[in-house]
Amino acid sequence: MVLKYLKNQVLKYPVKNAHLSVKNNKCNAVKKDIRFTIVEYPFLNNPECILLSLQDRNKIKKPFMHQLSKPLLGFSIEEYECIGNDFISGERQQWYSELFLASKMTRKKNTEKRERAKKLKERLNKKMDMIFEFLSIPDALELYVKGTYPSQDLRKISEKYNVNLSTVYRALNTYFAFGRCKEALIPNNHRIGKGREIPKNLHEAKVKYPRGLGRPRFDGRLNQRVITQLEHDVMESFAKKLSLSSPNKLHQLFTLFCIDLQDRLKKDNPYLDWDSYRVTRNQFLQLFNKYVSNKQLSIANKGVKNYKNNQRALTSSARHNIPFPTARYEIDSTTLDLYIQSLFTSLEGKKPLKRPTLYTVYDTYSGCVVGFYLTLDGNTEESLLMALNNAFTNKVIFAALHGVKIEEKNWPCHHICSEVLFDRGTEFKDKKVTELVESQLGVLGVSFTESYMGSNKGTVEGGFKSMQESITEFTSARIDKDKPKSTQHASQKALLTMTDLYKILIAHFIFQNHSRNAIEKRDLEDCINKVDPTPQAIFNYNLNTKANGGVVRSNQEIMMALLPRCKVSLVKQSFKIKRPIKGSGSMSLNYETSNHDLNKYREVACNDEGDGVCEIEVMVLPNWVDHVWYCGPITGGECVELRLADRSKRFASLYGDDIESLMNQDLVFDRQLRNKRQDYKVCLAKFIKESESNRTKDLENVKKTNNKSISKHLDDNTKPDLVEEILCNAQIVSATLMGGNSSLFEGDD
Repeated sequence: MVLKYLKNQVLKYPVKNAHLSVKNNKCNAVKKDIRFTIVEYPFLNNPECILLSLQDRNKIKKPFMHQLSKPLLGFSIEEYECIGNDFISGERQQWYSELFLASKMTRKKNTEKRERAKKLKERLNKKMDMIFEFLSIPDALELYVKGTYPSQDLRKISEKYNVNLSTVYRALNTYFAFGRCKEALIPNNHRIGKGREIPKNLHEAKVKYPRGLGRPRFDGRLNQRVITQLEHDVMESFAKKLSLSSPNKLHQLFTLFCIDLQDRLKKDNPYLDWDSYRVTRNQFLQLFNKYVSNKQLSIANKGVKNYKNNQRALTSSARHNIPFPTARYEIDSTTLDLYIQSLFTSLEGKKPLKRPTLYTVYDTYSGCVVGFYLTLDGNTEESLLMALNNAFTNKVIFAALHGVKIEEKNWPCHHICSEVLFDRGTEFKDKKVTELVESQLGVLGVSFTESYMGSNKGTVEGGFKSMQESITEFTSARIDKDKPKSTQHASQKALLTMTDLYKILIAHFIFQNHSRNAIEKRDLEDCINKVDPTPQAIFNYNLNTKANGGVVRSNQEIMMALLPRCKVSLVKQSFKIKRPIKGSGSMSLNYETSNHDLNKYREVACNDEGDGVCEIEVMVLPNWVDHVWYCGPITGGECVELRLADRSKRFASLYGDDIESLMNQDLVFDRQLRNKRQDYKVCLAKFIKESESNRTKDLENVKKTNNKSISKHLDDNTKPDLVEEILCNAQIVSATLMGGNSSLFEGDD
């Protein structure tokens, strides 16, 4: 026999205005569908008899037997749609699952949810035990429907589990009406308060709910007043004001919300008694959770970048869409959590230095370290360029410069990448990006990420963490944030120098390249060809098979492409450059060279075009002012070095702050000398006026002339004074050579 209906299916009839009454077999006014759960079919082995239970949680009733040939609530049984049950996917089950998921989190704020979930689970298990004991009697369902189930057994169940008899009946009826499963017994807590209409204001709330809402206090007064639309509006505007500067404690936010609400209430009613209309903390939390999401609260407390770095869901890995090694290099810097000492330490005591900054360059495809640079200068353009230069050049020579002997196979990473990825910090200027891409080096693009967004550079950020654990934790001068304040500062324990740290880092990165676990970076081809799951092995194999050996350039080509350019004005005295200097904006410096072609070009340009009109482009090292370099058509492609001219020699071998200090001194001296010259001019002019005035008095009796032409007999008038001048010179010479024995002084008396 083919069954027409199956157990736990649902009979549904879409009636818009139906008030259900199974007893009278009628339906009158309510906006919901009629739904019956098929508890058993066929019932009593009769194919015309079916056992149904009405789905109505407000007035739950026990299952009833129905003849298929008779109408059900005024409708034929064929008019009902037979659908599958949705007990497991309903709102109650979803609320129940979310509650238990939240309760399993170990954060402190989930303590309340854990307790609530624990109590709910205990109640559900208790009800299921009651139902299993009820069903232990043979034909229990048939006896229960007919009303012949032993009442003393039901009383025993209620006494055993310490519940009211009505609770047993309600649990049984709910169990049969909603799917005969544990989930059917989940309470309707997810609907609490959702169907209640929100009053518009306090007056409407007092009329509609004169006794208020919520559990009464011990003194008999109401625990909480009704929340109105006004509180919702205030909370909505309050949520929009949350920012990084807002408090991040709930009690502080509650206080601020009460201030806003009090101002809003007293604006409408200045004589309102706030104590009678204050909201409770639980009411605040309900409103707060409704209008402020966890994401918004986290962003308000810690910032957008912290949320993106630590809490957002990641959609892909750093290697996504990277086809082969050298396709992309990631570069970033970190300040090491340790102190070092100076190479120039004297017997008077150690000279601790500030914490060094480490630039590291990683190949995104393999995770291999392809270069690094250690600096005391912090995040600067020069440090970034030197790190890239190290990534593109031979490591054997680099290691030898720092006293470490390695072979080519230990660190065979000296290839040009197609793309460089770093955050938009202060190190790399837009102009340099254009120069790097337009050069013939081979770098096709530069990508930027948000500053301080470590999750966008996952490869290099993971490397920093590993390096700190492998190196910093073993040094005596490391920064320990948990140490007592009374202990000696880490800088006083510094022992390593920059030379020592370079040797340690070279060994560390080579070891990491050959031993770090990179199983997840292998593709199927690597596995088939049994490529070792290390960054260096993956880099070497895929570089040859997928990147055709990579792009390699000479050291000179690399350096010329990386160094920033600067315009030089050609003036007759020198090559004049206005170049940026760290800490002092920019300054004008004069350079010179012995190269004949450059000097000849400067001479012709100044004569033909004018002084300072023509310019050429030179390469500069940002923090070094002693030299600049030119390479271009004027010298036939030969690289020429320009050195500081004599008029700028005072800035030789100086660095940022020292240059700025010397420039400030020059400005002070210039101002002082200008004032001194002005004072001298005043004194000199005054002396001239006084001398002329004295001579005027001496010439009072001399005949005056009104002639406007040049004076006559100038030569004749000059001769006596000229003879006197020559005689004076002869006396000075004779006195110097002969002392007082000269005959020139005999006639002086």
